[in-house]
Amino acid sequence: MTPRVTPDQVPGVLEDLSFPIVRSDAAAELSETVVVTDTDEINLGELVSDADNDTYQSKEALLTEIQQTLPGREL
Repeated sequence: MTPRVTPDQVPGVLEDLSFPIVRSDAAAELSETVVVTDTDEINLGELVSDADNDTYQSKEALLTEIQQTLPGREL
């Protein structure tokens, strides 16, 4: 079953990753997670794979990148 999370649950999902992590590994780890908003369903792995940075040193760095990719959505 595909994990479905709300935007405010994304930080908790990132807790399961080991940092530092490269973008492709993070995208693969998150590929089955779907973020559900009032208007959208977004695959978290696809979102991360489209991110700008190649490596994330911390959960906070990856979360910041996700927040920048989802303008107007509070995580």
